[in-house]
Amino acid sequence: MISRLNNNRFFILISLVFTLVLIGCTDDKEVFQADKGYVQFKVYKSESYVKNETSRASGNVLDSLYEANKVKVVLRSNDYDFSQTLMLHAYNEQSAEYGLRSDKLELQTGEYTVVGFYLYDRAEKEPIFVGIPSEKTTFTIVSGGLVVQDLLVDAIGRGLVKFELIKNIQASRGANDSEPYPFSDINKVDIKIQNMDTKKTQEFKSLKVTYVEDFDDRGIGYRTSVGRIDTLVTAEAGNYKILSYAAYNRTELLQYFNDEVLGEATFTVTDNKQTDAKVPVTIMETAANIKDYYNLRTLWEELGGPNWSYVGESYPKGTNWDFENKDVDMWGNQPGVSLDKNGRVIGLSIGDFNPTGVVPDVIGEFTELQSLALGTHNDKLRPGENPLADLKGGLTPAVLEKLRSDYMDNFALRDSRQDWDVQMQRCMVESGQPAIKKSIVQPKDVIHGDMTNGIKGISEAIGKLQKLEVLYIANSPIAELPQALGDLESCTDLEIYNCSRLTAFPDQLARMKNLTQLNMAMNPQLAAAFPDGIKALAEGDAGKTLQILYLGYNNIASLPKEVSDMKKLGKIDLIYNKLEELPAFGKDVNLVQGTFDYNEINTINADGGIFCGMDDVESLSFSHNKLTAFPDIFDAKSIYIMASIDFSYNEITEVTTGKGINTNNLSLAGNALKTFPKDLFTAGSPLTVLNLSGNQIEEITNDDIKGEKTYMMTSLDLSNNRLKKLPDDMNGTYMPHLYGIDISGNQFSAFPWGLANISYLNTLIMRNQRDDDGNRVYKEWPTNIGNHKGLRALLLGGNDIGKVPETERLSYLINTLDVSDNPSIVLNVSSVCPYIKAGMYLLIYDTTQDIRGCDYLTLE
Repeated sequence: MISRLNNNRFFILISLVFTLVLIGCTDDKEVFQADKGYVQFKVYKSESYVKNETSRASGNVLDSLYEANKVKVVLRSNDYDFSQTLMLHAYNEQSAEYGLRSDKLELQTGEYTVVGFYLYDRAEKEPIFVGIPSEKTTFTIVSGGLVVQDLLVDAIGRGLVKFELIKNIQASRGANDSEPYPFSDINKVDIKIQNMDTKKTQEFKSLKVTYVEDFDDRGIGYRTSVGRIDTLVTAEAGNYKILSYAAYNRTELLQYFNDEVLGEATFTVTDNKQTDAKVPVTIMETAANIKDYYNLRTLWEELGGPNWSYVGESYPKGTNWDFENKDVDMWGNQPGVSLDKNGRVIGLSIGDFNPTGVVPDVIGEFTELQSLALGTHNDKLRPGENPLADLKGGLTPAVLEKLRSDYMDNFALRDSRQDWDVQMQRCMVESGQPAIKKSIVQPKDVIHGDMTNGIKGISEAIGKLQKLEVLYIANSPIAELPQALGDLESCTDLEIYNCSRLTAFPDQLARMKNLTQLNMAMNPQLAAAFPDGIKALAEGDAGKTLQILYLGYNNIASLPKEVSDMKKLGKIDLIYNKLEELPAFGKDVNLVQGTFDYNEINTINADGGIFCGMDDVESLSFSHNKLTAFPDIFDAKSIYIMASIDFSYNEITEVTTGKGINTNNLSLAGNALKTFPKDLFTAGSPLTVLNLSGNQIEEITNDDIKGEKTYMMTSLDLSNNRLKKLPDDMNGTYMPHLYGIDISGNQFSAFPWGLANISYLNTLIMRNQRDDDGNRVYKEWPTNIGNHKGLRALLLGGNDIGKVPETERLSYLINTLDVSDNPSIVLNVSSVCPYIKAGMYLLIYDTTQDIRGCDYLTLE
């Protein structure tokens, strides 16, 4: 080992200079005449060197090895001294702390002694370091070999530090408590440290933080979280304490604490080693977000939490809340709980966990709560469709829009085009009409009294929730609602759905000053109370703000005339009730959507000819009622075109109107019409889709279809009437854009060739033509129909077509052909057989029929 030299630097420098004078030229080639080898010198810091020391410094200390750019080594061989200057290398300043390597020096074979060495910086004016060995240091060069010789330098020791944020949960510090924020929100930190030996301080700014959740060593399955900092920083070797830290999110300071709070947060830095340093981030138990999490636990315990088991689709089946296996600041991370950016609870959706009991007083402590769902109308039938399950970003306009439309779109509203033949439905979509929405919920799916939770009551403390905007109570055995509901001034959306044990209409709802949506569907036990309850709503504060009212499946027998006071009402659902009469809503109530299906309505009242304001109407549906006359409440000259009006399955015998109707889609299917609704056309109704199927219409004349807007017709359903022919003027002149027509179930004995003059015609359905005695009356094949260049679907099944002439070649353009249930047909399909094989042609036929020319078909 080499001991530290105590002689002064001047003496060493003089000694080495004298040696250099003796050795003369360092590049004398006569020195190397025999075989040669190589030596490479490596310069290390003595503090971190672990091998036997081979050279020693002169007492001066370098700040960093990276300062050294060259090394001049003095060597002795056979009593002859010489020197050589070599470049030193390191990848960067940080790697230089672990050592420098020189260029390789070529030497004659033999033994050499290290006399000393100089280190120079990039300026090379004078040595920045002088080193000599404290004991004889030799190495041997062999032919073609390489020897590595270490040189030691006294330099300041430095190590790497990797910080990690850990949680330090503390009791309140009083007035100096910081604002609450979630630990996961920390995006970057400033950390200040102090060397406890030298008292020097360092500060590291804007260190990037990554939030990581993981299991720790407290027990199997226990979850904690840390703030991982991947940036490595450099500090001098020594013992340190953390003086302070400042935590930031992406835009602002979240928290600052100094060593008074941090306590003994210490660590040791060792030269050329990496040290992991824990930075305790203070979390106050009295912070508002942590209080919320303790309140969550109380709520969970009071509502039978240990027995909760999730049954929806947003989370795994059987999921429950967990408080035992995670840090308290993570208690807010529960399924059905939504947090804001400060970690405060803003949303609770717990109906799918089957909570039981009375919602306790602690509910009033969630002062930031915006949404509370104790069950929803979707729980049984559409469990995956709950926009309240996870309110990321809060109750945004998009969330509220989806929330308010969900019941109407999926439980109440019915697309009347569902009644059309499947081929006609396809035809309508191909013609550019909106996709046909299939009904998701059927009456048999909605069962009154079918519970999904055991909520029996709600504490009056709910009235303290002055930020609550959405409250859903559904599928519960709750018998009475708190009077405090009337005090929820911010509440805009309220659902009380399928609460079969309620015994009285909650009159306190009338006091709600900002109520926008009310869903009280599926409460038929309140049938007798609804008329007065609706009247109270209309006359109270709620009536001034209410825009959406869902009252389906309630057996309501009458609707009070005071509904006309709900000036902002835009959507109303009254399906499956027992209404016999509808009052006039009046011109000031501009309905957007109204569903009045499945009642016993025989009268629709109008005030001065006005049922409701028509400026915003999208759809009105009165299907499955007992109307006998078409209500004269519409006007084809009104400003806006309504998307859909449905009067199907009533008892309407005639349509008499001098004003027409301003809609594109009208259904009069399943009524008792004996004459074609001529007035609709002559009044200029802009009909594009008209369903007249299932009536008793016997004749359509040329005059019946003439009007200024007749040309707009694209889809016409005349199936299941008593028609024997179509008017000659139902052709390309008057209906140039007719895309599809269904005349099945009538009494046609001849093909309606006027339709063949409509170039846009895509689909023609002419199945099952029968006379009054049930005999098949249509027997002819429409010769040369393949010449029609637009026709793609021709459905002639259920008739009595015989042999098709051999000269008739089927067109591949008509790619859907139905000839099924034509017992006597003889048809050659050889011209389209390649298309059938390729899956490009759909032939609907019976295996017993005489279909020829295509072995690909399955025939008996």
